[in-house]
Amino acid sequence: MTVLVAVGPNSERGSCEVLDNVVIRIGRSPLQGFAVAWDRMVSREHADIVWKAGRLEIACLEKAANPVFHDKHPHRKLTVDAGETFWIGKTQFTINVDKPQEFLEDIDEFASPQQHAYGAQEIAQFAFGETKLQMQLLEQVPHLIESVESDTEMAAKMADLLLEAIPKAEVVAAVQFEVIMAESTVVDQSVQEIMQSDAKFNVNQLIERSRDEGESNSSSIRIGEMNTLRVATRPGFIGRFTPSRRLLLSALKRQQTIVYLWGFNDEDSGRFTVSDGLDWAYCCPIPGESCRGWCLYVSGQSRPEFSSEFLRGDLRFTSMAAKLIGSIRQLRTLQSRNAQLSRFFSPSVVNTLSTQASLEPTEGNISILFCDVRGFSRLSEHSQENLKHLLTRINLALELMTHAILDNQGAIADFQGDAALGFWGWPSPIVDGPLRAARAAMMIREDFEHAAQVEGGPLEGFRVGIGLSHGWAIAGTIGTSEQTHLTVLGHVVNLGSRLEGLTKKFKVSILMDVTTAQFVRQHLPAAEGVVRKLARVRPAGMDSSVTVFELIPASVLQLSKAQLDAHETAVEAFTEGRWDRAVKLLETVPESDPSREMLLQYIEEHGHKPPTSWDGVITFDSK
Repeated sequence: MTVLVAVGPNSERGSCEVLDNVVIRIGRSPLQGFAVAWDRMVSREHADIVWKAGRLEIACLEKAANPVFHDKHPHRKLTVDAGETFWIGKTQFTINVDKPQEFLEDIDEFASPQQHAYGAQEIAQFAFGETKLQMQLLEQVPHLIESVESDTEMAAKMADLLLEAIPKAEVVAAVQFEVIMAESTVVDQSVQEIMQSDAKFNVNQLIERSRDEGESNSSSIRIGEMNTLRVATRPGFIGRFTPSRRLLLSALKRQQTIVYLWGFNDEDSGRFTVSDGLDWAYCCPIPGESCRGWCLYVSGQSRPEFSSEFLRGDLRFTSMAAKLIGSIRQLRTLQSRNAQLSRFFSPSVVNTLSTQASLEPTEGNISILFCDVRGFSRLSEHSQENLKHLLTRINLALELMTHAILDNQGAIADFQGDAALGFWGWPSPIVDGPLRAARAAMMIREDFEHAAQVEGGPLEGFRVGIGLSHGWAIAGTIGTSEQTHLTVLGHVVNLGSRLEGLTKKFKVSILMDVTTAQFVRQHLPAAEGVVRKLARVRPAGMDSSVTVFELIPASVLQLSKAQLDAHETAVEAFTEGRWDRAVKLLETVPESDPSREMLLQYIEEHGHKPPTSWDGVITFDSK
């Protein structure tokens, strides 16, 4: 016997039998194969292995993010001998020959020749049994699941439907293992506790009630670490029922349909179950990420010359129902998830996230937009008697910001009172992130200017300041197991916030750093807006200096090209300490230009002479 053993970083364990020339898929949650659900560094479908001529061949799939490590060296393809180890992510794999792995022995300690395992492809070859009845009931599955409002209700309908579709069955149960559903992690210690539990479930009272009502009965129970178990029994069923934990866990671990037959060997009868009158059962896992840990359990009484072949048609139906349930529940899960994500991400980003397993933080080049409402503190002070109205006004302001960010394919990282933080470049890299951020900023400015001019409107008098920056950052979810929060971290975020604050100093609406400015200046059509240099500054709380640029939408531009060129040359002269030259150039710019006034005022305050230590940088002591 050849067994591949996997050991996780927290002593998680799993194994699978390896047959000659049979390809097995390894992954965090493969559709069929060997699952190592505890390791987030293992892709859903990571590598294929095959045992040939006494050696194990391993080949990573193209979409696998991480390589296989052997002797501390990374490989995409390699071959190992029996007894050797290799690593994927944080999980160690060992190939053992003629030495059954302990974990499988724990689950199937009393395994007998009357145990049968069937993969999905094999079951697909079986003919349906009660074809007409089962096809009619199969058509009802989508409607049944769409109409339910909870997992408990879903489990009840699943159990009742299977009981009706499988005349041989006396009892049907729908089971969910919470420990397996928990964040793609199978905790073996908890599994051992489940298997060793002596918990019993007595359905006698429910059976009596079902006899009185003359119909099948469903009930909700908990056994050990089982989160949800719905049981449906026939009115004539007499006795007690407890499902085989060994059968359940074996099927879930192997991701195969497992059949147990107990009625042929008196020595084995009762070793797997304490259910009266039941001598066969099978367990079919429900596939799909949203149904991890879910399975369907069917049990009944044997007939003369009974064998597993008499169950093949029912196995086919149960497998088909499980696939439908998994697909529909996955769709409902994605719809619910996307509804939540759409509040913070554009449709294109939501589509990208729908194909990803998680929102794990990743590093990359990120474009930042930080937008803040001007005068919010004073507005709050004057609105103490009507805070609900203030909240309504702020919500409308944030809605304008959100719309502009999402409309330009960005994401919302955070709301901070009256401010919004938008970003581009995660979860997928974006080449033109600075341009999209710039267009979102101009849209925000335009929307606020229109709304602010509506007399008596909720945003009357509102103004905004916007800071744009681009650089290396990390984006994703951050927090604890109880609460997570989507955010962006890095110097570029602080810079965006500082630039937003400097809009008050320069009395402009949109400021950007040099990286953003260079990209926007190169790619933004003149019909949309222009970029101009304002100064080199050292924002409060920062040691390094940065050159700041203003983004002016074409719709509000009041400067001619000659005046823009004069202003640009004046800024260069100001930075170089040639202030007389800077003054002459600035005097050619209209007095209404706020940046002109800011530079002239600074020169005036310093007596028209640069300080002795002048390095061309304006230092701000306050935000």
